[in-house]
Amino acid sequence: MTAYFKSIAPHLAPQRERLAQWSSALSNLCGPLRVDGDNSGSINGHIEIATVGRLKLCRIQASRHRIELPAQWSGPSRHQVIKVLFQTHGTSMFEQDGQRVEVGPGDGLAYDVSRPHTILNPAQTRHLVMVIPKEMAD
Repeated sequence: MTAYFKSIAPHLAPQRERLAQWSSALSNLCGPLRVDGDNSGSINGHIEIATVGRLKLCRIQASRHRIELPAQWSGPSRHQVIKVLFQTHGTSMFEQDGQRVEVGPGDGLAYDVSRPHTILNPAQTRHLVMVIPKEMAD
């Protein structure tokens, strides 16, 4: 099995382009998502992606930001993955199906990316993430 590695570094781009690059990178991983940056409307982040077969293993580091999958953007045809997230630094607030979970260092969660959800990272965070095609998770 061949592994491929890729690094995405929006923090190296001009500030006005960072949020669009971050949004594009996340959408390429999981499907279309709405991304809001910090108070300046930007984000500082870095994603390293290893693709092994059909799995994607990611190391993600980012400044304050919010990710949302609105109901009108949801659906299995647009988001065909399950995401397993392990928090290594900072705190994230995850909301889906009316439930809110705080995820801190050492915590993890798995969720269906196709269902509406929100993730708020109020400060610098680091995650290890595995992106799994749904057909492999069944």
